[in-house]
Amino acid sequence: MRKKPSAKVENPTKIDPKLNNTAFYQNIYNKADSIFPYTGNIQIRMPADTINSIVVLKEYSEITIPNQSSAAYFDKYTTEQIEARPYDKFSTGDKIRRLNYPIHTGSIYGLPTKIIAFIVCLFAATLPITGLIIWLGRKKKGAKK
Repeated sequence: MRKKPSAKVENPTKIDPKLNNTAFYQNIYNKADSIFPYTGNIQIRMPADTINSIVVLKEYSEITIPNQSSAAYFDKYTTEQIEARPYDKFSTGDKIRRLNYPIHTGSIYGLPTKIIAFIVCLFAATLPITGLIIWLGRKKKGAKK
């Protein structure tokens, strides 16, 4: 069974008075969970300004590729749903951009790709050192006659 969040709202002055602090986040959590019924981690991002809406990201947990999450947008004051975007509806460019970080950290397919990324990084780190050794060795050969 999943643990329900119980965070408090920082500035509840403009929030709907019918919702208390705990119910505010719980309401958003429940709505996002009903929009995207699969299991996965839910991330609630509160906006710092008054213009933006609350963004809720729900990540697929059964898939080995990270950053495959759907997004739902809610009104900051009333928690009304504005838009819901499943991962399948994102453009190809958005999907590729989300893969940038997992590819560079090697977390795209778990431990095997982390080991491959480590070996590649180790090899890339030795290139300047071996280049310097070759360059210094060239000076020791002397001039050709």
